[in-house]
Amino acid sequence: MITGELDTLMRDIGKALEAMGFAGGKPGSSARQVVITGGGAELAGLADYAQSTLGVPVRIGRPVALKGLPEAHSAPGFATLAGLVLYAAEDPIDIRSVGSRYTSATSFGPVETVMRVWTAMKEYF
Repeated sequence: MITGELDTLMRDIGKALEAMGFAGGKPGSSARQVVITGGGAELAGLADYAQSTLGVPVRIGRPVALKGLPEAHSAPGFATLAGLVLYAAEDPIDIRSVGSRYTSATSFGPVETVMRVWTAMKEYF
C-alpha cells in the first residue's frame, strides 16, 4: 500500500524536478542533492528509495541545534520550522512596513477559474 503511494509521489517529485531543470544524472542538470524534511521523512528506508528513484543523492533533513529547542523537536518534522526561524532571525523585518506594493494579487473571473480547475484536474487525474 505504502509503496504504491510512494511510487506516485516520487514520480511527481521527479517530474517537478525535471520541469525546474533539476533532473538528476542528465547533462546540464544543476541537481546536487535532495533533502527530505517533515514527519514523513522518518519513514524507514525513504532516503535510499528516493535516491534510487530520483537518481540524485537524497538525505533526511534534521534541524540544526538551536538553543532552547527541546530534544523532542530535533526530528525531521521540525527541520522546516527551524530553518524558517533561522531565516527570519537572520534579517528581521516588520512585515507591516512592507505594504501591499510587494504583494501581487491576481483575481480570476469565473471562466478563468473553471479553466484553471479543469487544467489541474487533467494534470493530476
